[in-house]
Amino acid sequence: MVGYWTTLSNEALLDFLTLLHLCLEHFRYAGKRAALRQLPGSQLQQAQRGSASRKLINLDPILQFESLYYETTIEFSIIGLPGPSSSCLTTSSSSGSNSSGFAWQRSLQDANLATQVGLVVLDTLSTLMTHCTERLVEPASEALLNKTVGLHLIMLQLGQSETLQKHIFAALRGYIETFPDTLFQGDASVCGWLCFELLKSCNSKLSSVRQESSAVLYLLMRANYLHCQHAGINRVHLQVIISVSQLLGEAMGLNNARFQESMALINNYANTDKAMQNTGLMTEVRDLTTRVRTVLVATAQMAHHSNDPEMLCSLQHSLAASYAATPQLRITWLHAMARLHLQHRCISEAAMCEVHIAAVMAEYLKGEKLYSEGCAPFNIISPNILKDENNTRTDHAGGQTDTVFTLDSLITQLECCALMLDKAERYEQLGNLYRILVPIYEERRNYSALVHCYSHLYQAYTRVVEVNNSRKRLLGTYFRVAFYGVLHFEDEAGKEYIYKEPKVTSLAEVSERLYQQYCDKFGKENVKMIMDSNAVDLEELDPRLAYVQVTHVVPYFNDEENLQRQTEYERNNNINQFVFETPFTRPSEDEELDTNSLSSGSDVRTKTKPKAHGRLQDQWKRRVIVTTSYCFPYVQKRIPIIDCKVREMSPIEVAIDEMQGRVKELNDVINKKPTDIKKLQLKLQGSISVQVNAGPLAYATTFLQDVLIPSHSPTPSTTAMDSVSMASEGTAYPVNQVSRLRELYRQFMVTCKVALELNAQLIGPDQSEYQMALEATYGELQSALEAVLGTEGGALLHSDHRNNRTSQVSCASHPGGAYFSLLGGYGGSSMEC
Repeated sequence: MVGYWTTLSNEALLDFLTLLHLCLEHFRYAGKRAALRQLPGSQLQQAQRGSASRKLINLDPILQFESLYYETTIEFSIIGLPGPSSSCLTTSSSSGSNSSGFAWQRSLQDANLATQVGLVVLDTLSTLMTHCTERLVEPASEALLNKTVGLHLIMLQLGQSETLQKHIFAALRGYIETFPDTLFQGDASVCGWLCFELLKSCNSKLSSVRQESSAVLYLLMRANYLHCQHAGINRVHLQVIISVSQLLGEAMGLNNARFQESMALINNYANTDKAMQNTGLMTEVRDLTTRVRTVLVATAQMAHHSNDPEMLCSLQHSLAASYAATPQLRITWLHAMARLHLQHRCISEAAMCEVHIAAVMAEYLKGEKLYSEGCAPFNIISPNILKDENNTRTDHAGGQTDTVFTLDSLITQLECCALMLDKAERYEQLGNLYRILVPIYEERRNYSALVHCYSHLYQAYTRVVEVNNSRKRLLGTYFRVAFYGVLHFEDEAGKEYIYKEPKVTSLAEVSERLYQQYCDKFGKENVKMIMDSNAVDLEELDPRLAYVQVTHVVPYFNDEENLQRQTEYERNNNINQFVFETPFTRPSEDEELDTNSLSSGSDVRTKTKPKAHGRLQDQWKRRVIVTTSYCFPYVQKRIPIIDCKVREMSPIEVAIDEMQGRVKELNDVINKKPTDIKKLQLKLQGSISVQVNAGPLAYATTFLQDVLIPSHSPTPSTTAMDSVSMASEGTAYPVNQVSRLRELYRQFMVTCKVALELNAQLIGPDQSEYQMALEATYGELQSALEAVLGTEGGALLHSDHRNNRTSQVSCASHPGGAYFSLLGGYGGSSMEC
């Protein structure tokens, strides 16, 4: 045979291999049902009636060939002698017995014959690869070599017996060792086909087949690693991920338990391979199997969470992340996420999905040396992009022949991003986007496209001016959502997220939506909403119930960010810190004494929770600042919380914060151009009316009445306790905070005066009486505050030398501004959770 092959041309040898393929197809095992269908109609009915009384054994060669092969022969079946399973042929009807026996004999013959033919073909291919190696590795014989390995894979596709499959896997191991260049250089179709068939065998019901296929798949990874000189297993990594996605899309699906077992076997092979212990192969294999597991788990959970849009999007995101090494598949899942966001009117998130898709394309083109920038320029749009899209794997040996992106496809995607950002009303981002697109147009001298770009920018910035003046653009509302109850939420129990809801969504709306969503999922009797923002004590929760806690939060900015982020857009773009506040009270010493005296004569002790509201001198506030893992907006509408800082503010700090917020609100209305006169009058009336202004007067009475301020200011070396002792003669609060609160009242009255004068300039003659009433009310408030603060003759509107330094401190934003710069170190306690 070897001598005959040497006389054949490559075309003739291909015909010979085609003949072997035809033999495999012709003698493939069709099963017992096919043997029954070959019977005449009357005999078929008799056989079916006979099998109704006693079920015939289905001699599936994949399951039972090994025992049958050694215990029976083809001749044994043909002559009809009693075989090892002849008892199964006995039925109540002799005619049915004869027909059933014929079907059993025929299926046994087919099984044995298919195995014999497969062994002959396998032996022939092994001889060819052994004695014609030099001819097969020639460039002109590439098709011949591909046909050779293709026959091995076709044998796996046809469903062979367990014994024959062991020989096929052994032949594949020899092929990988002998011809690695065919798999890891040039076209990746052969490597992809091999990965697909091996992964399908990893899902087999037979343990021995799973073990053999896992061993061959690990050997393939090992060969790829060695062939690339320890640079990685990029080609096998890419093809395995693609093959898994293809298997998930097939009707057969994947058995999660069996496939997970195969992945564990591959990891075990990597861990026990002593020759590769000090290399990076173990890490590469672990990374690949982890990604495969993520795909399997997320796919299995999608059907279960089909009515939970946030969870469904999270699962799609995990799938997209697992396909980070495969641009085409990652883009597919990003498109799916964008469609889901559009269904729920989350336009900003859909726009971010499109931007991430463009970044994936740019990074791929960088690997192909078609676009030098990659995804780095997209960082000006969102810092999330570099986190997610700069780890794209590329198979420079040609493994991504089915993933073709060009510069034209990138341009088309960027134009799509521009439309989505415009639809999301994030007009300012268009300038950043066109900074990426315009240089490409300029290099191509595409002046008509440049005209369109600048025209779109003109329209976008015109809209920016309009929405900044009207302040009617709504870019989202944020909520902290926490889940409790392992029985129902499983892995989600104990996790906290920040949810971004579109436009203006109230706390009641999002709470009701989540309540109905989880009632439909777990049952109404098993769901309970936690309606406050206090810390949850897990010991007090019923483990049989599912608890959901929803809290409204606002973006938080430090001193520097507060100065830089002045517009509504800047305060809602690329943000990852949020704040919410919870009021609580601490009982005074007198109340504690009363409580102790009541409980001293009783053995019963009750645990009482502090009230949310009480006297101002007992009113504390807990400020919680949380940090998310990504910035909003993102490809998801919810992002997990990764850090939490808690600060407890003392009563006087609460008063300072309240007055600081009032001053800022008035300044915002005054500085807005053009002035919204209705809003100005509402804020002004709410600030100076004594009837509705019990808050400021009450704070002044509680913290500033009869306070003695020292004639000297504390030196830098003065400690916090020194400050308290200096003010102890007239008040129990630190002198620094008392001085700051007095200064805020002065700023408050000055700002009210400016607002009053501005209103006088804007109103018409028909509102002159209203203006006079406001001025009279302002005078009453000024007199009341001067009586409390111990000033007179308009001294409240002028700062003295003690407050010059304090008055220069600008008011921080409320509640997301520079809290700690003004309040830090004064009697509050802080901790991290």
